[in-house]
Amino acid sequence: MATFGFWNIDFRNSDADEREILRFAADLTLERSLDVLFLIECGASSESLLDAFNGETDYYPISCAERFTVVARFDPNYMQRLSLPVPGNRFDVWHLRLPLQEDVLLCLVHGLDKRNNSSRRQELFMQQVVEALSYLEDKVGHNRTVVLGDLLISH
Repeated sequence: MATFGFWNIDFRNSDADEREILRFAADLTLERSLDVLFLIECGASSESLLDAFNGETDYYPISCAERFTVVARFDPNYMQRLSLPVPGNRFDVWHLRLPLQEDVLLCLVHGLDKRNNSSRRQELFMQQVVEALSYLEDKVGHNRTVVLGDLLISH
């Protein structure tokens, strides 16, 4: 089975140097032998993240919503981004089909924070995620789905 890493970097609230953070993300990915690294609110492109690997390995950018940065250590054709029934930029879904493994859906979510959103609005957003996943699971014919991210943020 593939291994995944997730991190909500959120550079906006940090004094950290972007290159240091990206290098840390790259080091974490290599040390843990992650197959896919999902970053939220990174602000940096996949190419900038890949530069932080300093040529140490072969990772590839994966197509994703603007809010996210995703890299994988396999051919991007194995991780197809799916069209959402209702377009948005707070969650994204991919169909991962690696050779000799059962295919899975991968969903990355950046939930709504409590400071700027009511509980009802957060619930409606999560209902939209669940409905989109149900639709996509029906479309691919299975419910093997991995969900990563900040589902509800309690700022």
